[in-house]
Amino acid sequence: MTLLRSLSLACGLLLPALVVAQVPVESDPRIKEQTSHIPPRTPDEEWREGAFELPPFPADDARLLPVPGQSAASALAVFLDPASVSVGEDGVSRYTVVLTSPRGARNVLFEGLRCSEGTLRVYAYGDGRGGFGAVREARWKPVRRESGTFGYRHVLYRSIVCDQHLRARTPAEIDAELRYSKGSMDEREY
Repeated sequence: MTLLRSLSLACGLLLPALVVAQVPVESDPRIKEQTSHIPPRTPDEEWREGAFELPPFPADDARLLPVPGQSAASALAVFLDPASVSVGEDGVSRYTVVLTSPRGARNVLFEGLRCSEGTLRVYAYGDGRGGFGAVREARWKPVRRESGTFGYRHVLYRSIVCDQHLRARTPAEIDAELRYSKGSMDEREY
């Protein structure tokens, strides 16, 4: 009798779970409302990167905004050029980053970040003559949390360029995040 009672209790608990699991997601209006901004994608549809132009090379350091965070492994100061920030129709956030050493050496990179995928691509480096040199065969790579020179990329991905839902922020929102945000420094350490 105890075995029969245990089986009937287990079936009584599992049956409602099975019924709930069979309700189609599309029929829930709350889910439809929360995802209405996401364009539908067919399984055969492949993401394609859109066209873009290199921004002007950042000549005026006074307009650069510091990327918050600290790195014990890197003495470089990291700045973002707010005039270079754009978000393409392809969903890629593009921006220029300036890394400056304590002695004044300067490295300039033009990068793209796909918030929805957590991937990054370097399009161009400063050529040392006040312009950009394009990177040949640049590939999309995952943004990783790391210390050292390129740790700033994780900070940009997790709390500045992308929002908490991993959507690209507008250039104005990125500017405001850099200028005014008082977010947790734990999230912004690199």
